[in-house]
Amino acid sequence: MERLTGVTPGRTMWMETHLHTRNGSHDGSITLPELITFSESHPGWGVCLTDHDYVWPRRSVEELARQVSGLVVSGVEVTTELGHVLAYGLDEYVPGIHRIDKLRREVEQVGGVMVLAHPFRSELSPYYQYGHRPPGLPAIEEVARRPVFDYVDALEACNGTGTAAEEEAVRTVAALRGLPVTGGSDAHGAGALGRCATQFSTGVSTEREFIEAVLSGGTLAFDLRGGKGVNTV
Repeated sequence: MERLTGVTPGRTMWMETHLHTRNGSHDGSITLPELITFSESHPGWGVCLTDHDYVWPRRSVEELARQVSGLVVSGVEVTTELGHVLAYGLDEYVPGIHRIDKLRREVEQVGGVMVLAHPFRSELSPYYQYGHRPPGLPAIEEVARRPVFDYVDALEACNGTGTAAEEEAVRTVAALRGLPVTGGSDAHGAGALGRCATQFSTGVSTEREFIEAVLSGGTLAFDLRGGKGVNTV
């Protein structure tokens, strides 16, 4: 499917769903002025705040939203025993959500959504092997039966540091499990914003609409590195 073009007034068509700021992540360097600049140069785009194990205060999210043209969604990248999970809709970091079953309960309680971030990075990316073993996965049908996929609502099919092999594996598992997909840059610096993104067929204008669109599968994941514009679903 080709990506949509143009901007629908009042609707966010594209979301940068995975980024790390100086305010909330130990390894992030993106500043608020840089997010505002990104918004100004990307009409029709919104951003999700997904710092490591840190949820922005709601008032801070609302303050940023007043300074940008697109939607701002509250999120967090939670480190769990089964991997990194992007949780959207939480108002605070709840003690114990490093356990994925606890995270699932808390997200359901607030009507949020859970997306498994870079699902196969540690197995397929040569940049994260540290020489321990060659990249590879077991049979994909076996992989698709992993317990983590029972807990999440969607998979991050496109990540700004991901490889083609990772994206292909995520695509396949998403199809086998019937899970929606998203795309996000996993940007730790402003220069990495917009490398990958999630597109919404009808656009979203509130955090609730964003969550419902992901849950319903009304998303496409795009790799925009090098201007490729490749739909990864």
